[in-house]
Amino acid sequence: MGLLVEDCGSNAMLTSLVLLPGAPVRGHGHEAGRLLMAYGFGHLGLHRIWAGHPATTTTCRR
Repeated sequence: MGLLVEDCGSNAMLTSLVLLPGAPVRGHGHEAGRLLMAYGFGHLGLHRIWAGHPATTTTCRR
């Protein structure tokens, strides 16, 4: 999970988490997303954070 900040610096995209088949799921993704948004809006002073995928990533657009 991560934040891709735009060149202008006021918007960012929240990227997703990739899980491997058979990997244990413990619900930490929700907490990680909450912390990233708090960091983005607080420390980085972002105006907008949205969820999505980079336009260059074709496999996750199915």
